[in-house]
Amino acid sequence: AKLGAGGYVSAFPEAEFALTEAGKPPGPWVPYYVMHKLLAGLIAHRQLWPSTTSGAAALTVALQLASHLRGRVDAMWSAGGRERWEDFINQEVGGMSEALGDLS
Repeated sequence: AKLGAGGYVSAFPEAEFALTEAGKPPGPWVPYYVMHKLLAGLIAHRQLWPSTTSGAAALTVALQLASHLRGRVDAMWSAGGRERWEDFINQEVGGMSEALGDLS
């Protein structure tokens, strides 16, 4: 995985998010669940090794990824409003709230 423009980092194409956010996931696919696991791992690394270069890098990547995800959610809300948001959060989003809370 490589840190992309806007903070996106993952093992799958960013286009998978657009399908999920539009309510048309390509099968049983849960990209936000995967993102919460990735964020949790980056946060854990930072907590275990806070004074290291890799700990600082993990925090930087986690913050950029969180910002990227915030932009996606804002765009989804703007495009579909509360109804789309409620449909979306009924999908498997995993522990995203917990990971973002830990990051704060």
